[in-house]
Amino acid sequence: MTAEVNGRVFRGELACDSFEQASLTFWEPEEFAGVTVAREGGGYTIDVNGMRDSFPEELLERDAPLRLLFDTVRAAVYTNQCAFEKDKEAGTHTAALTVNGQQATVVFTADGNLKRLTADRLTAAFQQT
Repeated sequence: MTAEVNGRVFRGELACDSFEQASLTFWEPEEFAGVTVAREGGGYTIDVNGMRDSFPEELLERDAPLRLLFDTVRAAVYTNQCAFEKDKEAGTHTAALTVNGQQATVVFTADGNLKRLTADRLTAAFQQT
């Protein structure tokens, strides 16, 4: 995943194993390299070089880019909250949805892979590995 948050670029691997479990391991910027943030149940776990700390989701504002990223992916992939529009030329399916009171747009490839996500202060592009 490559994301831009408030004009700053971040790169990493986003894994979404289930509605309750997702993680983001940062590659860039360099000062975040190797940091993993995991969404588990009702909270988050941060792992920095084997040192872990957990906190409840309420500590992140509902419109915080990290929480919005996780919650939008969860809503788009695991719920039926949105109707998709097909773009035959681009071969994509796009949906607008509301997550945490914020407007978000998700784009999937024709074969069902998440391609792009946009929300307030957040733009993310995904490539399948």
